[in-house]
Amino acid sequence: MKNFKMATLVGSAIATLGFMGAIAAPANAGTLYNGWNYSIDNFNDGSGGADYNYKGLASIDTGDQIIFALSAGLNYNENSSSNLTHGDLFLNFSGGDFDTANGTESLLAVKFAPNDTTLTAGLYKNVTGGDLNNFATINHAGHNYKSLKQYDNSGFLKNTNAYGTDLSTKQEVYDYFYSDAVANSPTTSNTPFMNAIQSGTKVGDVSMLNKTNLDGLGLDFAHFNAVGSDIFGIAIDKSRLQEILPGGINDFMAHVILECGNDGVALAGNFALPEEDTTVPEPSTLLGLSAIGLAFLRKRRQPSVS
Repeated sequence: MKNFKMATLVGSAIATLGFMGAIAAPANAGTLYNGWNYSIDNFNDGSGGADYNYKGLASIDTGDQIIFALSAGLNYNENSSSNLTHGDLFLNFSGGDFDTANGTESLLAVKFAPNDTTLTAGLYKNVTGGDLNNFATINHAGHNYKSLKQYDNSGFLKNTNAYGTDLSTKQEVYDYFYSDAVANSPTTSNTPFMNAIQSGTKVGDVSMLNKTNLDGLGLDFAHFNAVGSDIFGIAIDKSRLQEILPGGINDFMAHVILECGNDGVALAGNFALPEEDTTVPEPSTLLGLSAIGLAFLRKRRQPSVS
């Protein structure tokens, strides 16, 4: 199994002390700024124009909710001129690659856009992900890529921030989504986009947030010059996640890929869920352990764009 890189020492230290409602675990990867964890995508990899270009994906743990924000070319409730929209938001909690998590309890997903699945909007567990091209209802001939390899061959899968800060190179993208045999073959076309929920059990609804809502929470894609024409958020209540995930620090790799495959972005991070033991340590103890964790947390990469 290929493990995506995590640095969770600070989060683990906090988790051992019991959940502190106002203290969220730090993000594992990407770039932290003003409380948000960012993955900034390549600005020149949106095939087909501005509608089909992600600028970045970000997340924040507010205590009661986990919020994901997308800087994109389309809003969540609209389609492009070619009747194309977003795929689904996947959350991989396995600590490994996507093809290992796919179809297991470690994979959750959110349908938030009016794409070509028959599922209703909301949070799903025990998810199997696949390619929207496989749905009989899809009717976008000539407007969508048939595989990641085709997108790559067209020159749009870059080697800098390919799917954002956390899947930065072409090889990292292939390695994360596909088995070793597929990822290591330079000629394979067996690389379907993992952009749609094929099956799963709906857990409940999610809340959609607009740019004004997110601005009030300190979101700032402008700091990275990564402002898309539409910025929106997906808020997941922790009460829903507590029914599925263990207490403490939960690491994830999140990704979303456009319905047509014209761009995608991924983000590694984590958040805290309440644990049964809610004993609060002395403030001096908490600060001491946090300092130890910070001393060993790896230096974060600043995103670069080409």
